[in-house]
Amino acid sequence: MQFILDILLKSRAAGKLYEKMFEKIRIQYGMTQLEVDILAFLKNNPGMDTASDIVNYRMLPKANVSQAVELLIQKGFVGRKTDEQDRRKIHLELLPDAEKAMAQILDAQTRFFDLLFEGMTEEERQQYLRLTLQIAENIRRKWESETHGTE
Repeated sequence: MQFILDILLKSRAAGKLYEKMFEKIRIQYGMTQLEVDILAFLKNNPGMDTASDIVNYRMLPKANVSQAVELLIQKGFVGRKTDEQDRRKIHLELLPDAEKAMAQILDAQTRFFDLLFEGMTEEERQQYLRLTLQIAENIRRKWESETHGTE
C-alpha cells in the first residue's frame, strides 16, 4: 500500500512542477493554469476541439471549462465556429493572437517532459508511456462507469 501512496504523492508533485513550469506564462498573459491547459489541449489534440472534448478527455468540471473558454475568447486567443452538420455543436479554434503564448506553452511542455525523462533511454521512455497509457485507460474506464453508472 505504501508503494501506491508514494506514486500518488509523486504524481501530485509532478503536477505541481508542471504548473510551476507555466508560472511566468500565466503571469505574462493573465491566465489561469486551466486556460493554459485548454490552449495546450487544443494545440496538441487536433480534431478534439469542443468544450465537451476537453471536459470528457481531461475529466474536468463543465462549468470550469466553460468559464475558462469564455475568458480565452475575451482575450482573443480562441474563437468559436459552429459545426456545419450539427449547429448545436461549437468548435473551438486557436486564433493568431494565441501564437506567441502557444510557442511559450509548447516550449514549457517540452522542457517539462525533457526533465521528466532525463536519464532514461528511448526504450525506457516508450515503456513508461505504454504503461502510463494503460493506467490512464483503466482510470478512464472506471471514471466513466462511476459517473455514468455503467458498472
